[in-house]
This record gives sequence, structure tokens and C-alpha cells, in this order.
Amino acid sequence: MAWAQEMARPQRRGFAMKTGMLLGLALGALALGACTATTTKQAGTPLGGDPELRRQNYACANGVNIIVTFDRRAQTASVQTAANGAATTLSQVPSPSGFSYASDTHSLRSFEATEVMYATSRAGAPTRCRQAAA
Repeated sequence: MAWAQEMARPQRRGFAMKTGMLLGLALGALALGACTATTTKQAGTPLGGDPELRRQNYACANGVNIIVTFDRRAQTASVQTAANGAATTLSQVPSPSGFSYASDTHSLRSFEATEVMYATSRAGAPTRCRQAAA
């Protein structure tokens, strides 16, 4: 009988270790999912009374002014470099904090409370942009 009990212990220990590992993985996945699904507060003022659309002007260190329209419903940000110029639409990408949007040629991510980093493939290194009045 003692031999049977001794043989059963390693199996129980192995089962407990596997259960603990699976539980840890499940909790880690839930925590990661919560981080990526968390809605972050976007900059800007509501557009046309629609709280899902917000517009913010930024003055960048390289002298370029950008106008960003955030669309929370579509999870996109449209960036214009001139008041009536063509917009480049960026898709929201997971970010551990703040917000981040990207396309094949542009990126926009939150940097500090009132600043973003904006980059284009033509300009190379990202430039720091600060919120500006409309």
C-alpha cells in the first residue's frame, strides 16, 4: 500500500504543476488582452457633436503642422499636413500605454500628455509634435 501511495505522489505533483502553469498562462493572456482592449482617452475636441470623432492640431518640431482626426469607431487616425490637404489614414495598433497608429509609410504615437511622435518614411526619424490651438 505504501508503495502505491508513493507512486501516486509524483503524478499528483505533475498534475498540480501542469494546472498551475495553465492557470498562469490563462491569467497572463487575460491581462494582456485587457491591456490591448483598454480604451485610451484620445486628444482633441469632439467633431460635429460625435464623441467618437475628435480633431486635434499639432505643431511639430520640424516646422510642419498636422491636423489629426481620431475615429474611435473605426480605430483610425487621419493625418493632414495642410488645412485642406489630402489625409493619410493610419490604423490603430496595440500599445502598452497611450495610443499608437501606423500605416506602411506613417506612424503616430502618444509621447507625453500633450505630445505625439509623428514619422513618415520620407522624413526618416520621428518628430515631436505638441498640441496646438485650432
